[in-house]
Amino acid sequence: MRIAIARSVATSWFPARGALPFSQGFPRSNDTRLRSLRANHTLAGNAGNMIISESLGRILGGDRLQATSSYLEILRFRELGWSPGKIAAFVEEHFDLVVFPMANHVRPGSRLGDLAEIVEGLRTDFLVFGLGLQEAIPAELSGLDPGTERLFRIFDERSKVFGVRGDQTAAWLAAAGLTRAKPLGCPSLYVYPSNLLGITAPKATMPGRAITAGHIHQRSRRSRALFRLFAGWQASYVMQDELFRLPGVDDGDDIYNDATGELDARVISAALARIHRRRAPFAGYRYFQDVDAWRMFATQHDMYVGDRFHGAVAAMQAGVPALVLGVDVRVAELCTFFGIPFVPIESARKQDLRSLVRSSLSESAVASFKETYVDRLKAFHAAMAESGVPVARPIGVGWPTQPDGLRSPQTRASTLGQAVSRRRTATASRLRRHGPVN
Repeated sequence: MRIAIARSVATSWFPARGALPFSQGFPRSNDTRLRSLRANHTLAGNAGNMIISESLGRILGGDRLQATSSYLEILRFRELGWSPGKIAAFVEEHFDLVVFPMANHVRPGSRLGDLAEIVEGLRTDFLVFGLGLQEAIPAELSGLDPGTERLFRIFDERSKVFGVRGDQTAAWLAAAGLTRAKPLGCPSLYVYPSNLLGITAPKATMPGRAITAGHIHQRSRRSRALFRLFAGWQASYVMQDELFRLPGVDDGDDIYNDATGELDARVISAALARIHRRRAPFAGYRYFQDVDAWRMFATQHDMYVGDRFHGAVAAMQAGVPALVLGVDVRVAELCTFFGIPFVPIESARKQDLRSLVRSSLSESAVASFKETYVDRLKAFHAAMAESGVPVARPIGVGWPTQPDGLRSPQTRASTLGQAVSRRRTATASRLRRHGPVN
């Protein structure tokens, strides 16, 4: 099946605009200045978008060897002056299916009329994932932009799968008259299920190494909560788009190590001190333009506690337990849907980190998450099977069908442990046959 994912992929590679056969755009440069990071940022926007963008590309089957499946920035065809009819004909010629990864577009300020015109003209089957509420609003489509309302009606009428973030969004759409929306969560949680089911609670012998993220580019209750929680801890802070809002950091400043994602701690600390009038409690700062590097960095830590949902996802994809702090509907909805440990930031700021982690990332809390997660994973794969869309790794192929905590003692060994054991056995066998590889 030839699949088009209607979104830019990430910031690591620039798309080739010449449309030459066997061509690919250049990777990002090795430039260490802020202006280069800012230019790369325009490709995918907020760094959390990279996690959203890549997830469906990893999950779906598609044709990879022949490279007939791809990411397609479908809205950019309008920049070429193409009509919706011409776009539909092009898509039909080259693809069998279009996938629309969405976000928190159920809000009055979202204007999706251009996309509605394109989708309305499509003759190709399509799927929708990840649509969600930004905040609590009256369940009335008339309160949305007319183009956005039109798009949602098309999704409801024609999409093979109309996936939304959670029960709250599905209920809102149903109350507004759109009844086919199915709560499936964010697909980024389904990329590495074995790793999520291999998560264990942090050891009781804390303190450990923590990774965090948030909104510290301004003084607010949210930023003050993080400053208070992490005072005295060796925590790593992963920046997203707040990097471009810091005072005193100029476009020409050399602040970045492209190989490691590390930011110049002296420059960042000085900027944060100007904002908060005190020293930031973080041991170091990173900014990632590649999801694999982000996940790898997360594995060096014992837990994630932070105010960015997809910062938590990056950690969980790597098997690191996560506690999400938040203030808005979109984060609360996703955490509730998956059973991810969640604490409103107003409650978190009244506690110390040690007690917060012990209560919210306890063994029982992690076990509860896994139990919920297995149900969500099965529902996602059932929706894909019902729609006839292939996935790269069908459920049951090397995956547990229930979390470790729910298995019998005879089958309680973790999936990750079994995988490591198999790899070690294979390596030992290879060494016996061939000797070490230099």
